[in-house]
Amino acid sequence: KKEYDKITMTGTAAFTNVNYKSTANPDVLKIPAAALTFNTKTVSLDNATANYLGTTLTAKGSLTNLIGYVMNSQTLSGNITAGADNIDLNKWMGTTASPAAITTTTNTTAQPFAVPANMNLTIAATAKKVTYDKVDYTNINGTLLMNEEKIVLKNVSTNALDGTIGIDGSYSTLLNKQKPDISLAYNIKNVDVQKAFFAYNTMQSLMPIGKFLAGKLHSELTMTGNLSNDMMPLLNSLTGKGNMLLLEGVLAKFAPLEKIASVLDVDRLKSISVKDIKNYIEFSNGKVLVKPFTIKVEGIEMEIGGFHGFDQSIDYGIKMKLPRALMGTKGNALVNNLVASANSKGIPIKVSDIVNLTLKLTGSVSNPSVAVNLKEAAGDVIKELEQQVVDFARAKADSLKQKAKDSLNIVKNQAEQKLKEKLAEKGIDTNKLNIKNAKDTLVNRVTDTLKKRTTDSLKKKLKNILNRN
Repeated sequence: KKEYDKITMTGTAAFTNVNYKSTANPDVLKIPAAALTFNTKTVSLDNATANYLGTTLTAKGSLTNLIGYVMNSQTLSGNITAGADNIDLNKWMGTTASPAAITTTTNTTAQPFAVPANMNLTIAATAKKVTYDKVDYTNINGTLLMNEEKIVLKNVSTNALDGTIGIDGSYSTLLNKQKPDISLAYNIKNVDVQKAFFAYNTMQSLMPIGKFLAGKLHSELTMTGNLSNDMMPLLNSLTGKGNMLLLEGVLAKFAPLEKIASVLDVDRLKSISVKDIKNYIEFSNGKVLVKPFTIKVEGIEMEIGGFHGFDQSIDYGIKMKLPRALMGTKGNALVNNLVASANSKGIPIKVSDIVNLTLKLTGSVSNPSVAVNLKEAAGDVIKELEQQVVDFARAKADSLKQKAKDSLNIVKNQAEQKLKEKLAEKGIDTNKLNIKNAKDTLVNRVTDTLKKRTTDSLKKKLKNILNRN
């Protein structure tokens, strides 16, 4: 009758010096000690220890409905406290920290980690040190919630890259086993920009300028998207927004800035010191919108905004207030020519000691192009950028709607498949059945069965009554 909750199980089981390995995984899991206590409804794990690939693990906690889970795939619930000293996830995943090695171990047969079904677990986890890819994370604390083929990261904190990182998010294989759904919200403080840039390929796409920055960074960011079968982000699937605050740093050898310095003949722009620069970004469909922000450098004021692509393409507009005294001969000649050109078109402009310029920056991060115009004659450039912002917002909304629609279709298909399986169990040929009528058919079949059971039971009871002395 599958009434597994009525099974009584009591007692204890103790393990000492158990070693386990398999043909699929020749690395030995060693369990020096573990003890299980069985009660009527729960199984308790009492201070188990284990060693795997140089990591010492500890765990304790309790599980409920173990028999129902094993016998009939019912939901297994529980609370577990787990700890580790040093984990090298590159070893656990069969990779090393070198990109070449990661490439060789990633192939078409690789599968993402599938979150087990029929589990409702709460895991309080701590670790002294975890190495993943090229980054060491220390003093990790957080909670993992596993339910409905989804793992939720809650209040995870760690030290890394000379700063602190707080993470909340989720990883799910409920809808897509090949391209897991992820969501992430992080808050990083005092992280070294250069270390973060070279550690995360997502950072390289969202903030390509980071390669040329030296300094400390605060950042808050939320995003959703998918992972590929090698558990790396599918960049064009990422959608989100955030902010980045550069506390203090130096920007040097940045090709777009060097190009501007060359065109305007302002050497001071080739390498600049910046402090407390905060910008806000949104990203979707492989493009990043950088909302306008202001920066001041030794008398030069710039308002910068625009787009760059995950492919390193750039399309920025810059409003600049530039003192003529900072410009060399070539720069002043450029301004004079712009004034003469505007005047010849009937736009009366008189230039003071401060020149108001509008710059259009296109091309790529490594090979930029700069177009310069006077602010009074650059209306079309500003309107063009404004229209791009509108188009970006529309494309982002359409992308989110399509993803929601796709997810709904997946859920619908999964529900129909489960219904077909249930119908097959009842002996109904689903190949000859319209799935839209399946629910009614199933209800009728179950109703008939219940009627028959009720009738049979009533006949039996009447017969027993009539046969009594």
